[in-house]
Amino acid sequence: MHGDAYKPLAARDEAKLSPHLQQRRQGYRWLRFTGPLEGEFRQWYWQINEGRVRFCLLASGLIFGLFAIKDLLALPAHVSQITASLRLVVVMGAIGIAYATIRLTQQQHLREAALLAAGIASLSGMALAIIASLLLGYPLPYEGLLLIIFSLYFLIGLRTWRAFWTCLLICVCIQAAWRITTLEVGEIRLRGYYLFSAVIIGLLGAYALEYQARGHFLALRIAQFRGNTDMLTGLPSRRAILAHLERVLRQARRDDQPIGVFLIDVDHFKLYNDTYTHIEGDRCLKAVADACASALHRPLDAVGRFGGEEFLAVAHNAGPTHAALLGERICEAVHALNMDHAHGVDGKVSVSVGGYSLPAANLADTSSLLRHADEALYEAKRQGRGRFCYASGTPAARTSAPPHATATP
Repeated sequence: MHGDAYKPLAARDEAKLSPHLQQRRQGYRWLRFTGPLEGEFRQWYWQINEGRVRFCLLASGLIFGLFAIKDLLALPAHVSQITASLRLVVVMGAIGIAYATIRLTQQQHLREAALLAAGIASLSGMALAIIASLLLGYPLPYEGLLLIIFSLYFLIGLRTWRAFWTCLLICVCIQAAWRITTLEVGEIRLRGYYLFSAVIIGLLGAYALEYQARGHFLALRIAQFRGNTDMLTGLPSRRAILAHLERVLRQARRDDQPIGVFLIDVDHFKLYNDTYTHIEGDRCLKAVADACASALHRPLDAVGRFGGEEFLAVAHNAGPTHAALLGERICEAVHALNMDHAHGVDGKVSVSVGGYSLPAANLADTSSLLRHADEALYEAKRQGRGRFCYASGTPAARTSAPPHATATP
């Protein structure tokens, strides 16, 4: 095989493994990601803005409360009772519900719904107060609506399009409602001009900020992917597989279950490179990586590139019997590739595997697992390669011969 088959992952199929890179190449001009990336972004966006949103909700509630006090002090009683009630009950009530919701629930759709309701209530409550004051002959300044519009865009965490459609709808309703008041047509048009200009300006600013945030999110995830992925094989990198081992160890401790590790080494790989060239050596490593990954079926099981021609496999809830089966399965999967190797075991590409497992409760850290697996790996090499040695954490051990050979007692 030639051409693309020999290219490293970075040039061949990185985008296939990284949906974030694929999304960046596709673009997101409408501020929308495809598939599950949109939900992932919303969760990330909320995490980095949650503190600010909480603070802004509290500040907004305080400001509306001060406006209500101002109404009670400055307006006649029959006017202030209506305007203050709208501010306190409708607006501050919705803000309070939104604040309580984001504090008490982790469900993103409920948080977004609460913030949207708070935004609609804020604009509607202020608009109703302005309309009521006009009808009663004591007009309130409509510029407060401009402040709320910019707050919806930039302060309380509404995404750009939700903020835009909310502001636009309320402004249309306000424009229509003003026609039943004593305002002249020219004044209604002037106020409408300022309101809709604020909506458009807010849209442009919010669009730029969210577009930048989405780009930052993708860049961050792509950098994480490249740092955690071996760019030749597509497997987790050494750092990533060791981090996964730590996570599986913590899970096994909580579940009171054993954990197993396997160190896998491609036999006589330097001679393979010297004989078939490094390009063929890369292809061999990619094929072996795929074979090892295919041997692991459980959700928490994983295999990563440990360095050079070595791989590390991690198995959750792998007692002696299951770990022994995994070791055999890895050897058989590589042998089934049937790749020629002039200096290999029986003229084929093979691997030596060292496995070790232990109840997670007996482990202080992962170093003991790796050390014993490494010792078992060297024992497999000493016995002729193309096989695995497995120790269960007790003096007993199991050795398998190559899949095509008969095991010796």
